[in-house]
Amino acid sequence: MERLQAVALAWVGVPYRVGGMDRRGVDCSGLVVRIYEDAWALAMPRRAVDQAEVGVAVAPARRRAGDLVFFWDGGPHSGILLDPNRFIHASWSRGVMVSELDAYWWPRLRAVRRVLSDY
Repeated sequence: MERLQAVALAWVGVPYRVGGMDRRGVDCSGLVVRIYEDAWALAMPRRAVDQAEVGVAVAPARRRAGDLVFFWDGGPHSGILLDPNRFIHASWSRGVMVSELDAYWWPRLRAVRRVLSDY
């Protein structure tokens, strides 16, 4: 979990950029690709809809750090759980940020996927 925290939190504040994959700008699925690559040397699909097919489905009540979370927020949106109640994602209005699974995000949650079985 420490590795995830260190790698993920280093992205906070990076601006949103459609198709972006670096610190000049990143989108939600690009952020997932980079964090999984940097933290675990694991290649992930580039698009959120393809990322939603990786790993195994997890009941939301069994979510844990490192799991992918997928939302519908006017379109597909992905992030990575830092703990069961917080996730990192790239917001197009605020860039990379940590959000709570709160009254805004919880109803929009569509899937939780576990890629890291031994993490």
